[in-house]
Formats: sequence, structure tokens, C-alpha cells
Amino acid sequence: MASYALRSGAQLVTATPDVGDAAALLAYVNRVAAESDFLTFGPGEHGITLAEEVAFLEAGASTWRFLRKATIEGEIVGFLDLRRSPRPRLQHTGQFGISVRKDRWRQGVGRILLSELLDWAVSVGMRKIDLRVRADNVGAQALYRSLGFVEEGRVTRAMMIGGAFFDELLMGRVIDP
Repeated sequence: MASYALRSGAQLVTATPDVGDAAALLAYVNRVAAESDFLTFGPGEHGITLAEEVAFLEAGASTWRFLRKATIEGEIVGFLDLRRSPRPRLQHTGQFGISVRKDRWRQGVGRILLSELLDWAVSVGMRKIDLRVRADNVGAQALYRSLGFVEEGRVTRAMMIGGAFFDELLMGRVIDP
């Protein structure tokens, strides 16, 4: 667990979530799904039951997964999940997803979660981290670029919302020692 003072003056606490966080995480996911179209799911589309969320959290973090929740005054305001393969040819890399409540955008929550991820990745011997981001999500792209991620490709028509297609950028960061 770690604590940080945000630009807004709020105190942010980060920690690895546990099974006791399952209901709060589902409520958080439902909230952020309704706040932005930048996620891969919208309101009611996440499709995870409480039992499935508990099972996900029971599997917990390991050298193959990094999970981190960010809270302010006990409320979840951000979440990050990185998964990597245990297969020898793939275990040097992993892909993550991150979300931050809209009322906390541009306050440093995402940067803190990503900084903790990068520290962890180095500690477990990872060599590269990948992500996918909507091509029109310039705020997230700016954050990723400021942390050393570079654009590596584009997937056209990756998402469709309300009949409109959206491209995604593939971004990565090499973290070799």
C-alpha cells in the first residue's frame, strides 16, 4: 500500500485489491463504463458477476499479473490490470488496461498507477509492456507518451459504438535494463 498527495489536494491510496473489494470494483466498473466511450465496454456490457469478480481477485496478483486499485477516502477512483503469459517465449511482455473515474482525470491518478506498474515490471524481469488505446483518446496517449510509450501500430475499426467505428493504437514501452 502506498499513499500520494494529488494535484487536487486529495490523498490517493494504492493497493492490491482483494476479494473484499469485489462488490466495490463492480460498482466502480459500472460507473466508469457510463462515464466514457473510451473503454472496451459500455454500461451493462462488462458481463462479470460478483462470483466471477471474487474468483478473479482470489487468483490475485502474482509474477504473472499486476493488479492495483486507487482509492480516495475509501472510494475506488482508478484500477489497473496487467497480464503476462507464463509461456517462456511471451513472459517478457504483458498488456495492461487502466481506467480512472472521470472526475479524477488529469489529477495524477493514472500516472501514479502506471509508475507503480513500471516499477513492478522491472522487479519481475519484464522487458516490454504493451497497450491498446482508442486513436481519438489523445489525453491517455499523452500520458502514455510522457512515460516512454511509443506508437507501434494501428488497428482500424477496432471498436464500434452506435454504428460508428473507432481505430485503436498499439503502443509499447521497452523496459530493458
